[in-house]
Amino acid sequence: MLYALSDGIFFLLYYAIGYRKTVVRENLALVFPDKAVSERIRIEKAFFKHMCDMFLEMIKTMGISHAQLQKRFTFENLEVLHTLEAKLNSVMSMYGILSDQSPMPQKAQLWAEFMGIRVPVHTGAESLCRKHDLPAVFLKVKKVKRGHYSGAFHVISENPNSEKEFTISKGFLALVEQSIKEAPEYYFWTHKRWKHRDKNPEDYLPFTPKGR
Repeated sequence: MLYALSDGIFFLLYYAIGYRKTVVRENLALVFPDKAVSERIRIEKAFFKHMCDMFLEMIKTMGISHAQLQKRFTFENLEVLHTLEAKLNSVMSMYGILSDQSPMPQKAQLWAEFMGIRVPVHTGAESLCRKHDLPAVFLKVKKVKRGHYSGAFHVISENPNSEKEFTISKGFLALVEQSIKEAPEYYFWTHKRWKHRDKNPEDYLPFTPKGR
């Protein structure tokens, strides 16, 4: 019933309302200029269907049982976290950070290539890792089928303070980019991630030092 409702919402959202369809289409053309238009349209429709599923699934999780949640979201390699836990003298709560939004260019400390386009990048997650000496781990999520997901952990750095500045942030971007290329229909194309692409980082000094 949930997915029948999702299909109906997709039809209204995509064909009747056209919610942010222009933004999605522009983003796909920007990062996949070599793909045929027909292929980009396929990705576009698949994304909207996934987005409708995802929001209804978020509502469903508020009342889902723990057993069902464990059945529907599995982890491939929890041993990665267990290994890190064993190496540390103490362990405090795990922090989950979403870092792929577009920061204000005047506050960006880093501009880097993302899907072949230079953009400002959030570096707050890296700053927290360095400040509190926290290992940086990327959680890569795959959609197995409707309502079923699998997550895999990838260590970006076990010792953040031993890394060069912005290595962690760039490593994160590289992993996000890899995930997008593998399954582009699951990236959130409705947000304007590349809206600052034509801006010059040098115009925002002293926030963005030269050479970064």
